[in-house]
Amino acid sequence: MTSREARIEAIKERIKAGREKCKQRTQAVRESWARQEKRRQQQLQRLTNLERVKERKLETRRKILAGAALFEKFNTDEQGWAEVVNWLDLNSFLKRDSDRELFGLDPLEPERPDPHRHDG
Repeated sequence: MTSREARIEAIKERIKAGREKCKQRTQAVRESWARQEKRRQQQLQRLTNLERVKERKLETRRKILAGAALFEKFNTDEQGWAEVVNWLDLNSFLKRDSDRELFGLDPLEPERPDPHRHDG
């Protein structure tokens, strides 16, 4: 091999090494971007979850305050409270017997099994 061929071969090797180094750097940058994107997605998810929790707390607070206002306004006598229960249609809204009991409503009748239905 001549010295010229040796130099050409050396240049080719450096080019090949440079390409490999470029590929490695590109891969490292892609992995870094992927990690950053994952962190951003996690941050966004945390913020979204915090916002949902905050909204639920505000909704619960509004319900409590609205109920307290109704309770304060109409709890002076039994008739006033009965009007609120009727106006809010609590009889059809409340499904759990323990909730119904709080408002002086009768428990719901338990479902009767269908004699024509055969399970099994």
